[in-house]
Amino acid sequence: MAAPVAWAMARTAELRPGDRVLDPMCGRAVILVEAALSWPSCQYVGVDIDAAQLQGAGRNANLLGLGLGVGAAAGAGGRVDLLQGDARALP
Repeated sequence: MAAPVAWAMARTAELRPGDRVLDPMCGRAVILVEAALSWPSCQYVGVDIDAAQLQGAGRNANLLGLGLGVGAAAGAGGRVDLLQGDARALP
């Protein structure tokens, strides 16, 4: 997905400071990354079943200097937390 399209999709959420955003099938987290760059005072959680997609998501977030939590470290202060899981069985 192109970054401008991801930004436009995130923009429709009308995020406010402190909001938490969940992308249950985040893939390479393009939407979450675009949202985190535009609305830094929110928390972002991406879930994907595919470890390779999550690796790409981590690279995308790190490339742009976003705080990142992965796996057990998720929720520990990173602006983008990435978890491996199945969207059909979220906790």
